Amino acid sequence: NLSLGGVGACSAAYVDAVAQVNAQGTVVVASAGNSAGHAVSTPANCPGVIGVAGLRHIGTKVGFSDLGPEISISAPGGNCVNLGAGSPCLYPIMTTSNSGTTTPVANSAGGSIYSDAFVASIGTSFSAPLVSGTVALMLSVQPALTPDEVRFKIQQTARAFPTPTVDESGGPVAQCVAPTGTDQLQCACKAGLCGTGMLDARGAVFAATGDQARIVVTPAAPVAGEPVTFDASTSLLPNPVLTYAWTVTSADGIVTGLSGDASGPT
Repeated sequence: NLSLGGVGACSAAYVDAVAQVNAQGTVVVASAGNSAGHAVSTPANCPGVIGVAGLRHIGTKVGFSDLGPEISISAPGGNCVNLGAGSPCLYPIMTTSNSGTTTPVANSAGGSIYSDAFVASIGTSFSAPLVSGTVALMLSVQPALTPDEVRFKIQQTARAFPTPTVDESGGPVAQCVAPTGTDQLQCACKAGLCGTGMLDARGAVFAATGDQARIVVTPAAPVAGEPVTFDASTSLLPNPVLTYAWTVTSADGIVTGLSGDASGPT
């Protein structure tokens, strides 16, 4: 889990680093950034990274969270609603806290080792760990999942964003738009700007259990007229497979049919 950010496109160095980490089977999760609705920070905007945006308690994008097409999923980021001096934060992320760099420091965070309404924890730095924890649970039930498979399952099981027009105070809620270089505070998320939806930890872990179809396509980027091989023999199958069945459901004038054994793994 990474809670850091830089401005601009993902650099070649970051692309290479993430690719090498992913190749080792490691899932990379990063916070979107907290510059009030601007473009997603690096490394959350890098290929192979699960970028996470922050949500308010009603499911809208929290004001500080960045957004954009690089986001994979959204999760709670905490929000205070009331900003009066000395007022408690109404919707913080409840978590532990410690300022130690290499070992725990006693009575850190202002005499507290936890966060509460007066020692509030908010930010996409707290959204991303919720996704990382979900990833850990998924890998605990199916350790052989690849980073791409993990991301796909998290996105596939996401809950739909709500579409409120007013917030809890009765104020209007605008629809989120692509970053324009100006601040964009609370807004109603939509797929493509805040990821595919809201994190559903239970759904993602459930999707990681049981048989997992894994189809390898060779070549990976075929062209019309070129033979293509589909191989399901590397699927994650705790239970024995009794039958295979390959069929063409939509040829679109390109695929003429199947050759070989359509009832085998390849």
